[in-house]
Amino acid sequence: MNISTKERLATGTTLMVICLIALSIAWAYSEVRDANQLRRQASDLTRMLTELRMVMFDYRQDGLERARVQWYTVSDNLDRLIADNDFSGTAQIEIINHVRKRRVLERKIFKVLSAAPAVESTAAMGEESRQRSEAQLYSRLLISQQESFKDAFRLTELAASSINTAQQQNLIVILVGLTVIALMIANTSWLIRRVVLNPVRTLQRGMEIIGAGELTHRTNIGLNNEIGDLSKAFDTMTAKLEGTQAKLVVKSLRLQDSV
Repeated sequence: MNISTKERLATGTTLMVICLIALSIAWAYSEVRDANQLRRQASDLTRMLTELRMVMFDYRQDGLERARVQWYTVSDNLDRLIADNDFSGTAQIEIINHVRKRRVLERKIFKVLSAAPAVESTAAMGEESRQRSEAQLYSRLLISQQESFKDAFRLTELAASSINTAQQQNLIVILVGLTVIALMIANTSWLIRRVVLNPVRTLQRGMEIIGAGELTHRTNIGLNNEIGDLSKAFDTMTAKLEGTQAKLVVKSLRLQDSV
């Protein structure tokens, strides 16, 4: 194979490997980016749950219409966040479904709580019975929210684990890519020495020997490439020079004998 053909083949192979490595690194970075996005969503979920609990405490303490409206506003934002999540793992989807079911229950409980005075007035319930009923509803709401907090923390842990895994994959891809490139460079260097540098040195030494008058010397570089062709042409030229020199010697001897 000619040197030019080997050069084109090596260049094409190197570029293909570099493209594959670049694609692998891009994929690994996309995995890290997606995992970070999931962690942000889990953090947003925790933040919204905390805000919702604070609003609920305000409403329980004061019972103001402002706090009730704010609870529904935060609750709507939380439900949209849950609906627009990007979680795709089996465990993550299961957790989100649990949170979504609790949100339905929490809305029903808060609706009963916010409508409790009117219902109780109609039913002529006593103050003690009303307080006991409210306490039970608030307790159920707190328990539900606490379970949602636990699920949000689990989502955060799963996202952090995904980030660690993605970062490890990214590191592995980079290390493998660097190793492959290093091996290719080493192999290219070895081929250059074997196919180009060593034969050129052999040809150079042969020229020096022949230049010193040793016309019987042959380079004999048996390579099927441009340097091998040059060696054959050089050896052919040297053989012709040797033949010419031999003829000159014979003619010189004949002239001496005739004299």
